[in-house]
Amino acid sequence: MPTLLSLGQPASLFQFVYLVCLYGLPILLWGATAWLVIDDQEARAAAGGTPNRWAILIALLVPLIGATAVLLASPTTRRRHGLSVVIGLLVFLVPLAAGLWLAGGPLGPKALG
Repeated sequence: MPTLLSLGQPASLFQFVYLVCLYGLPILLWGATAWLVIDDQEARAAAGGTPNRWAILIALLVPLIGATAVLLASPTTRRRHGLSVVIGLLVFLVPLAAGLWLAGGPLGPKALG
């Protein structure tokens, strides 16, 4: 399994895509959803409400699941950010599922070896 430090020289396209899907997308998605939660709580504070600090803490400490749960919990947040969250999760989960299928299926270790 390739990691950031064990890429062979030259790295293949599969290794690059694998690294982006395995390391880059989850970190980017976590940062984006956490930012959306913080932005939503700040907008709530600017509108005169009280921001929920627990929601921010959950979004930061529980990657992907916490922020998704917070963003999809209230109807107003769901209308504002629901589509972004669902598309972000699909962008992460579809290539991951395809990669797992290919690793266990037609392009698995025995087929490549």
